[in-house]
Amino acid sequence: MKKILLLWLLCSGTCFGYPDVSQDFADYCGPIADAAPGEIYQWKDARVERVRWCFGYMKGLWEGISGSPRETGNSPSLGRYSKLYDFCLVGQAAIPINEEAIRVVVKYIRKHPERPREMIATSVIFAFREVYPCPKDSIPDKQRK
Repeated sequence: MKKILLLWLLCSGTCFGYPDVSQDFADYCGPIADAAPGEIYQWKDARVERVRWCFGYMKGLWEGISGSPRETGNSPSLGRYSKLYDFCLVGQAAIPINEEAIRVVVKYIRKHPERPREMIATSVIFAFREVYPCPKDSIPDKQRK
């Protein structure tokens, strides 16, 4: 029993086939990013597991970011924004958990092959910061951390 527990702790996800760094995320979730819009909802094969995992990862990450009201908010001009991570989703009341969000992240990771071992969460934040930047000085200082 102790050997099994030790093996499980040493594997930390990678042994079970799920991504744990950005390049693994791009490889695993890449088929979603490469699919035509809406195509993933027609899949009936093993790729469905990828969709579930990739969407679940993004949902968990966004719930973690949104969990602190001091860090995120809604604004008529900015949409959903993150003060800490400095991105603004203009015109959106919620952070998207969809194929477009995965497409943004996978594209960013592929664009930056020099950082293959970066934490997935870091790549997600940088991807959203690059694609959805906040207008300069758009979040009032009293709302910034």
